[in-house]
Amino acid sequence: MNRQSKALDLVKDLDIEQVSPLSFVVKGQSKTSYRVYTHGPEMLMADGREYWACECMDYKTRCRKQKIDCKHIMAAKVFQTLSKR
Repeated sequence: MNRQSKALDLVKDLDIEQVSPLSFVVKGQSKTSYRVYTHGPEMLMADGREYWACECMDYKTRCRKQKIDCKHIMAAKVFQTLSKR
């Protein structure tokens, strides 16, 4: 199962809580909670994307270096988009 599929499972399982406009708590598959945050459109990365970060080891050891989102960030982004509807 890839990161996108795992992220959608987290959204389906309602394992996400928005604790502030720019901060989320996402429960991983192991039921460990990770804080995910963004600085919103006010702080953009060099390539024009919004800055997002997560406390999980996958983000810290792989995703940040590769400039990709971990499943928790993906889930928070989907949750945020669906919440705006």
